[in-house]
Order: sequence, then C-alpha cells, then structure tokens
Amino acid sequence: MIHPFVVLDPTSSAFSHSLLASQILNARGNLRCYQLPRCLRPALMPEQQQPHVFLVVAGGNSAAERHFEDTIKRKRTLDEVRRFLPTREVENLEKIYHSSNFIVWGAVPGPMNESRWEKMMPGDVVLIYNNGRIRFAGEIAAKVRNAELSRYFWRENDAGRTWELMYFIVNEEMTAELFRNSKLS
Repeated sequence: MIHPFVVLDPTSSAFSHSLLASQILNARGNLRCYQLPRCLRPALMPEQQQPHVFLVVAGGNSAAERHFEDTIKRKRTLDEVRRFLPTREVENLEKIYHSSNFIVWGAVPGPMNESRWEKMMPGDVVLIYNNGRIRFAGEIAAKVRNAELSRYFWRENDAGRTWELMYFIVNEEMTAELFRNSKLS
C-alpha cells in the first residue's frame, strides 16, 4: 500500500545530478526514473538546496475523490481564501498566483503527516497520485496550517478532524504515469 504522504530523498542514488527524478516501479517491478517536466525544476528554492519529492495519494475513498475534484481538478481562487488567512499570507499567495486559480491539498494532523508537512518547503516537488496514476506533478509554493480554510474546502472527516496541513501548488502539469505494480495498491 502506498502511504498517503511519502517523501523521497533527493540525495539517494535514484536521483541524477542533472535532473529531478523519483523512483517508480514499472509493471515488472523494476525501478525506473520518472523525469519531471523542466518547468518543475525548483524555481522557488535556493540553488544549493536539494528539493524533496513528495508522493501524495489524493483519493481512495469517496471523500478524498471529492476533494481531488474540488481543489485539484477544479482549482480554487484567491477570493475564497481571503477571509480565512492573515493579510501577510494572502499577500504571499497574490505574489505567487497573480489572481490565477490554484491547486491546494491538505493532510489531517498526526505525527507522520505533521513531520512530513514540516519538511515541505517552497520549491519542493509534489506528485499527486489518484486512481492508479500520478495525475499531476507540481511545485510547493506555500503552506499554511488552517482548520477553518480546510473546513471551507473539505468540511471535516468522520472523526471531526480537518485536512488543515495545507499546501499550495504551482507549475502543475498533468501526467499519465501509471502504477501497475500490485505492491503499490
């Protein structure tokens, strides 16, 4: 089973010095490299810092499928977030998105999710996995922890918790990379 929030180490031997890549198993279970589009090279982080690559499962149950439709496929607007975020965070998002709609995703707080969310930095890469495929690849632009904004986008889960560990994505590209290995599903 793929963990819903996985970070891949860019210093591992699976990463080439000249390109940003992540390990993906092909149908025979062999490792191969998936090269991210050039636009996903880490434009938002200092040149010396290696970006992390996060594999995020966006789906698997009906609520997650709705969230995938609501905030990844459909995108959201800056006007929607203004009443939930402090002025400084809104201004930061305005600088990033220039009135464009954006993709946002979140995770429910817990030791593992919080640890990984804390590691996310602008310029890190996120691969969004849904229905057996990496559907989107993008770059982390900003992150916020905000239960009220999360409730606005996604309500609460059955336990009354929110997906408040939120991150905003830029330079997204649709992909068609298919996971065919049964170990990953």
